[in-house]
Amino acid sequence: MTVKVRNLLRSMPRPLNAGPCGGAWVECGAVAADLAAADEALPPALEATRNAGAGPWAPSVLAEDARRLAAFKHSREGVPWDEVEAWMKTWGTPQERPAPSPRKL
Repeated sequence: MTVKVRNLLRSMPRPLNAGPCGGAWVECGAVAADLAAADEALPPALEATRNAGAGPWAPSVLAEDARRLAAFKHSREGVPWDEVEAWMKTWGTPQERPAPSPRKL
């Protein structure tokens, strides 16, 4: 297996082209699957948490993730990553912005 370690801020959904509909998107699920399958990249404490089915791997958390993904696929409402990133960069500064509003993507 090839281990893929990524900076999540750089790996979140981004448009692949700039078409009139906003372009294609890289799915978060692909990033999550890469991370979930990368045993060698997990620190021992996180590996133990995953093996125990706790934390982000707890059944209730995974069920909530599935519910939210289904809701997004139905509504197609969200916030483009570049807007989220720009908002996050203002956190803790005197110019902190309000969260961007979701809209149809």
